[in-house]
Amino acid sequence: MGTVTLQSGETITYDYDGAGRVQSEVTRAADGTVTGTLRSLKVIICVTPLFKQARND
Repeated sequence: MGTVTLQSGETITYDYDGAGRVQSEVTRAADGTVTGTLRSLKVIICVTPLFKQARND
């Protein structure tokens, strides 16, 4: 596992199955909110406090 810092408006996509299908996507909005979707699990996560804390250090 690594650490990735998202700038405003950036999106990160992960391809876990190696066949070109997007399994997970994380986006940082202009207002600083970070949202992610794990499509295989149908779960939406919000990790805004963690990202804001990391960027304020």
